[in-house]
Amino acid sequence: MAIKTLQLQHVRNIKRAVLEPSDTLNLIIGDNGAGKSALLEAIHTLGLGRSFRTTHINEVIQRGETALLVTARLLHGERGIQVGVEKGKEHTQVRIGGETVGQLSQLAEYLPIQTIHPLSHELLTDGPKQRRQYLDWGVFHVEHSYLQTWQQYQKALRQRNAALRQQLTEKNVRLWDMALLRFADQMTQQRVLYLQRLTPVVNQFTQALVGMRTNMSYQQGWNQEENLVEALERHFQRDREQGHTRSGPHRADIRITVEEKDAQQHISRGQQKLLVCAMRLAQAHVFAEDTGRRCVILVDDLPAELDPTHRQRLTEVLVETKAQLFITLTEAALLNSSAWPERKMFHVEHGEIRELL
Repeated sequence: MAIKTLQLQHVRNIKRAVLEPSDTLNLIIGDNGAGKSALLEAIHTLGLGRSFRTTHINEVIQRGETALLVTARLLHGERGIQVGVEKGKEHTQVRIGGETVGQLSQLAEYLPIQTIHPLSHELLTDGPKQRRQYLDWGVFHVEHSYLQTWQQYQKALRQRNAALRQQLTEKNVRLWDMALLRFADQMTQQRVLYLQRLTPVVNQFTQALVGMRTNMSYQQGWNQEENLVEALERHFQRDREQGHTRSGPHRADIRITVEEKDAQQHISRGQQKLLVCAMRLAQAHVFAEDTGRRCVILVDDLPAELDPTHRQRLTEVLVETKAQLFITLTEAALLNSSAWPERKMFHVEHGEIRELL
């Protein structure tokens, strides 16, 4: 998958822009505050329905406007396909192939995106929610049944939690346990299989970037020594007191070690950022191998924080992904782009974007 044409309106300080990006490497050059990151935000919003910089859409919509609009023609079959998203302060509209669709997940199927930015290390340092999202992205894109399984599990979980909060009898609460258990088992199996597929690739990329051995193991969301039936029974009274279910794949995590030590605590911030780069790029690599399709990878200003040696290592790994890349830089010299036979450069200044020939 690749973006052939991109149009955006009212995204931060960009009033309107039209681009025809390269299928391989796109360098977005400009001073800080010029609007480089806003361009990446627009692409991220098109693929995932949200910004990677904020959860508040009002901050992304240009001041004085009521909505932003991002559309693109994607390489899809012989003719391609048009996709678009309009996001306002109180509404979201998604269109694919000229038809309005109801779910943002349908956009993600057409435009799989991986993003690396200066706060990417939070994948390691923040709570397990981000790591679950990271894992679910991969399973969603390689296992077609996963989204429905995840949705059914979330429905059963909401119903069980509602029954707990309403202080219903144990019998009535347990009516939801069978559905919860069935979908929990499917989710766990699919996550574990995907992580087994992903881990050696992450290790390969981490060795290339940091020179360290990495391992990832799945923490299922309840005591490893018991099954979920036993965990739900043992914690029923506590769940009832607290009004929510504390055992299940919605509590899962990934334990990440580097040289057999916890990555969150035993490596530097710079090494953490490179490890997350390896994790993100490994997902793009596995996605391409397993589906025959390519990701779009957004890299926001991260190369500027790396020394020349690590920038070159990152460049070599980026080439391996064979993805369509959009990389923001304050100056083109920060990235050696000679490894790409074809590339484009765009200059951003005061929200205006022009291609450099």
